[in-house]
This record gives sequence, structure tokens and C-alpha cells, in this order.
Amino acid sequence: MTNLKHQNFPQMKAYDEMPPGEVTPFAMLKGPSNFTSKEINTDQEGFRFSSFDGKEKSFCNFDTSEVLNIIIGGSTAFGVGSSSDELTLSSMLMKNTGETWINLGVRGCVSLQEYMYLLKLIEKTQKIKRIIFLSGINDLYINTMEGEANFFDNRFEFFNSNLSFYSPRRISYTYFKSFFSKKSFNELLTGIKRKEKISDINGIDITLDKYKRNFLLYKSLSMSLDISLIFILQPFIYWTNKKISKKEKSTIEYLERKQLKTNWPEVSKILKDENYYTKYSNGLEKLAIENDLSFFDSNQWINTLDTIFCDSVHLNDLGNNILNECIIREL
Repeated sequence: MTNLKHQNFPQMKAYDEMPPGEVTPFAMLKGPSNFTSKEINTDQEGFRFSSFDGKEKSFCNFDTSEVLNIIIGGSTAFGVGSSSDELTLSSMLMKNTGETWINLGVRGCVSLQEYMYLLKLIEKTQKIKRIIFLSGINDLYINTMEGEANFFDNRFEFFNSNLSFYSPRRISYTYFKSFFSKKSFNELLTGIKRKEKISDINGIDITLDKYKRNFLLYKSLSMSLDISLIFILQPFIYWTNKKISKKEKSTIEYLERKQLKTNWPEVSKILKDENYYTKYSNGLEKLAIENDLSFFDSNQWINTLDTIFCDSVHLNDLGNNILNECIIREL
């Protein structure tokens, strides 16, 4: 059977063939170490290289005497959908600012994991000019799906609580298997069924509670190190003002058929609701204002007829450039 996603966006085959993330202490999830391909290259800690004009910069190889800029988040920040390292958002920002940008994107991470990786970077250097969080969907997705809060963030909690009983390899394999199963990660791993969601709106409440904590941490970090910190709600095609192109539509429909037996149809129906999105975006903006942080909703930047999404979340090179140009304008 023809893989329509790969047919429409050939670069996505490289991402689908990447090894799953690795389970690591504390953060619980990292990208594959030292992965090499034409499209994607990572350092020994699993972070992707930012590349421009023959220079490659990453978490592992930057000069501690230089001032850094950081982009951090999940798979969109990592650059899933870009055709090469040179065409990720961090590389485009490096090209257009003439400054070093480090990509701390980790596929599948939630915000608590993102922050822990930022702390690891701060151990190495405090010479940071800007931090951009391009995030927000993974937390909302999993909290909407689970419908209840854990002591730690959802997903992070599952990795943490099961690490004593299951091998890191099994946990990592089960995590990615959960993307294609009706069962949750925890149920696949332990056999224990998850509870039903408390309510649709509860996913927003849980997520905003977590971001209330996060924004307090961001504010403290920004003030103590004199860092310009920006939070950008990442794009989701149904939250934008764009008309979905034929290629985007056919790809998304193909993927939705593949995911019929997973949680995605149920959860995506909730996420696509305009009121759900508006409450979430407004809630994040309110928290940012309360903490004197810059907030932008990138969905408001996207109003084009061009094909820029490889699926409902991930951007191609043109999509990355739209974000790049809007971010440059706001810096």
C-alpha cells in the first residue's frame, strides 16, 4: 500500500525511520544519539545540529565563551518535516541573525522535560541572550487524553514510575507504539487500563495549571540571568487561518485512516474545537502577561494557500520559514 505521507512529503520517511527516543535519567526521554542521515543529524546527547554556512552547532559542541540563543520544545522545534538540518527553524534563525542558535527540541517531550534539558544547558553556560519555547501541543494533547493530573506531568509520570520495573528499551518502544494504539502508553506497558476522562475541558485546566508553574520558572530564569524569554504556541493546522491545501488534506486523511484504532480520533475532535483552542491560547497569554513574558500564538501568523504542513502539526521548509520570518520581526 502506498504511503501517501511519504509520497507527498518524501523527507518524512527519514523521520519515520529514525530510532525511537531513548529513556534517560531525570528527563526520561531523549533523542537518538549520534544519528546520521542526509536529512537529520544529532549529537551524542540526541540533539539536532543547527547548521549554516558550514558551521554546525549543538548542545555538545558550542564554544562556552560565545553567547547563545536557544529554541526548545517538542518535535516542531526539533524540525520534524524539514528536508535538512540547514532548513530547521534554529538554522534559519542562525542564518538570519548571524548568532548561534542551539536546538533543544526533543520529539514527544512535554514542558517539564523541556525545562529539565534547559537546566542541563545552564550547567554548561549562562551566556544566553534569548530562549524561545515553541511548545504547547504535547501537554494539551496528553492531558486531554488522560483527563487527570499526576504528581509529575502526564507522560513524564509514566516514564518515571515505570523505570524501576521495566527496561529503558521496553519503555521507549512502548512509548512510540502508543502512537498507533487505542491503548494509552501506561496501559500498553503495564496492562492497567486508564480511567475515563473527567471532562473535555479538564485537559485545558490541567495544562494551564502546569504552565502556571512553568511561567513562574521562566520568569525567575529570565530575571536572574537577564535573558529575553519568549513563549510561542506552536501551530496546529486546524487552529490557523489557512485554507488546507489538497496535499495537506490528502495526507491528513490518510494518517487519520491509519489512526482509526488509536486515541487520536477522539482527542483530535476535541482539539479541533475552536472554543477549546481559544480558551487555551487566551489562558497561556494571560499567564504570560502575569509573569511579564512575551507570548505569541504562531497560529495567528499562518494565513497562506501554500502547502506548509506535512501533517496536522509538523511544518515543511516553507512553513519553518514563515515562523522564522515572524520571529525575526518580533525579536
